Amino acid sequence: MATITLPEAGIQESKKTATKYVYSFGGGKADGHGKMKDDLGGKGAGLAEMTNAGLPVPPGFTIQTEACREFHAQRRSVQRS
Repeated sequence: MATITLPEAGIQESKKTATKYVYSFGGGKADGHGKMKDDLGGKGAGLAEMTNAGLPVPPGFTIQTEACREFHAQRRSVQRS
């Protein structure tokens, strides 16, 4: 039986980037910004925007909305079993 070898140049490895679930803010810096309402929710986007604008915001973090949805979905599935 013959084997076929693919040329090395034709093979590309895909590099997965880690999904960011926690965004911090405070101290004049924020990981997010005001236009990230879909990712951070209204409050999280607002806190990030106020921090970036230089307003005094106590340091904290926002959990990405998709992470919250997944947590609640998993929790519901466990409660049903």
